[in-house]
Amino acid sequence: MKSNEKVLCENLRNFKVHYLNTSRKLKKDLLRLQEENERLKSLDELLTINEVEVEFKKNRKTIDRWRIKGLKVYQSGHGKSIPIKIGERDAT
Repeated sequence: MKSNEKVLCENLRNFKVHYLNTSRKLKKDLLRLQEENERLKSLDELLTINEVEVEFKKNRKTIDRWRIKGLKVYQSGHGKSIPIKIGERDAT
């Protein structure tokens, strides 16, 4: 009888450990996915320099002047497109 109880207790402990570890992993994954979702939402609000030129009929020289005055641009890598946040273009 004692050995059956020990086996059950050991199985229950193993299940608890597995459950807690799985729960922690799922929480981390959920946070990572939420952060990725927020990042992707912010990318939807970005326009490239060329899109700003076409949509607002501004030339590259004007946009460069805005950048000097403080317009923030976000370049994901060297030689990549330079998106501009929509809210920032309205402020300049």
